Amino acid sequence: MLNRFVKRLLARPANQRSKSIDSPAQTELLGARQNRNNPPDPLAHSHAAALNERGLLHLHAGELALAEASFQASLQIDSGLAEAWSNLGIVSGMRRNHAQSLEYFTHARSLQARSPGIENNMAMALRELNRHVDACALLHSLVGSGVADADTVITLATIEREIGKPTIAESLLQTLPAGTERDAVLALVLLDVGRADEALRLLNANLIQHPHHHQSRMARGMVRIATGDYEGWRDYEARRFMAESPLREIARAQQWQGEPLHGSRVLVYAEQGVGDEIMFAHCVPDLIRDAAEVTIETEPRLAKLFQRSFQSATVIGHRRDKAENPSFASSFDFQMPVGSLPSVYRRAAAHFGNTKGYLRADPYRTQHYRTVRKQLPPLPTIGIAWRGGLVRTRSTIRSLGTSDCNVLFSSLRGNLVSLQHNVTDQELVEACSATTRPIQYAEAFLDFDETAALINSLDAIVTVCGSIAHLSGALGKPVWVLVPTAAEWRYGMHGSKMPWYPSMTMVRQSSAGDWLAPVAEVVRLVNSLSPAQN
Repeated sequence: MLNRFVKRLLARPANQRSKSIDSPAQTELLGARQNRNNPPDPLAHSHAAALNERGLLHLHAGELALAEASFQASLQIDSGLAEAWSNLGIVSGMRRNHAQSLEYFTHARSLQARSPGIENNMAMALRELNRHVDACALLHSLVGSGVADADTVITLATIEREIGKPTIAESLLQTLPAGTERDAVLALVLLDVGRADEALRLLNANLIQHPHHHQSRMARGMVRIATGDYEGWRDYEARRFMAESPLREIARAQQWQGEPLHGSRVLVYAEQGVGDEIMFAHCVPDLIRDAAEVTIETEPRLAKLFQRSFQSATVIGHRRDKAENPSFASSFDFQMPVGSLPSVYRRAAAHFGNTKGYLRADPYRTQHYRTVRKQLPPLPTIGIAWRGGLVRTRSTIRSLGTSDCNVLFSSLRGNLVSLQHNVTDQELVEACSATTRPIQYAEAFLDFDETAALINSLDAIVTVCGSIAHLSGALGKPVWVLVPTAAEWRYGMHGSKMPWYPSMTMVRQSSAGDWLAPVAEVVRLVNSLSPAQN
């Protein structure tokens, strides 16, 4: 089973698609189902196993359609071959069809005794579906049974970390002997609990023995950046060589490694989340200065905003989950993921400058929102976002609970405007009283250009860590960000300032999970602003 291999690939975007089985119930499409009590003869079983092995070779080569065809052919001969069902789950996971992936893994699990490989992959599918509690229960059961392998423990520790339980994650990892992957994950857990020096010692020792272990090098980059050592961007480049690498060949051009760009045509393509794209775009003006032509591929919801902000560049909105690459009007000399720009342009604190903002909101839509609000009381207008990310991006630790929202909404003196995406009426009922309910503008979430116009019309923004924090800072708006103790490396470990956004003030938790003090401090700071400051 491709256990270690799979954990890297389940999160990788698909670049190939083909028709596949919709569910285990459709095995009739493969041929007659074998009765589990009447297995195929040894020769047929050997043939099925060989087809499964051929599929694994295609899978290693990234040939998803050929891999799937081999696994399906294997199951035509022996529909009770658990490994082939599990491998179909891997293919579905690589295509980001995690619900189907879970079906396949669940079916594979039903065909044989407990298998760390299959159950580990099943837990990863549950994780991708934001079912972290179920994933943890499955893996804790496997660990308790005594058949779990090191990969299972590492996966469980990773998921526990994501739901805000670094102590449990550390305890799990400490049961394993020192090793490259274990140490790389442990280092990030140590960073979460404020033990950055210990994390660096661990990673440095790891890399002395294994200088080409890319996961450790990337982890060291994240720790270094979190502590203000921006030479860590060079280590961060190790992500290029990992299985979930952001590198994509979306044009016929070589990957840029920092060579001089005089007269060059450069393509920058998207990676990671929307907030990351916004943050890394801080470097785009530097690239425009150095290159002859710049084309930016970005999340479609950012395209209009980026085009207005970087007018000398060409901006193309493109969804990365599409099988086909975008089409371009010109050719390029270089291409690169946007997250590689800081390794050239932001390797010291002085390189960030003190720009007020680098994104430009639509002035007409900004005025529209100001006009709409003229009927409100003459108070500061404050935008609020209280929930950030998905479970796998640690929303559990960075989102406010209902009682914290109640305190925040009732204590801020101003007209409150919701900047929360996908908020429900029930959520608002639980979070606030009718008198403190934020105003909602549904059209503001059509894309980030519209959201930027709303933010640009506000006097102040209060938000948790997430895309609204990045967008507000990139627009140069005064924004107060509530930061958990185990903040992502982007937000640093200490201090109230983030070098990307001079207009941002971070207010940090002093105790994990306790938002009472930081919420009170944000309320004090925002309410103390004079009308002129707002």
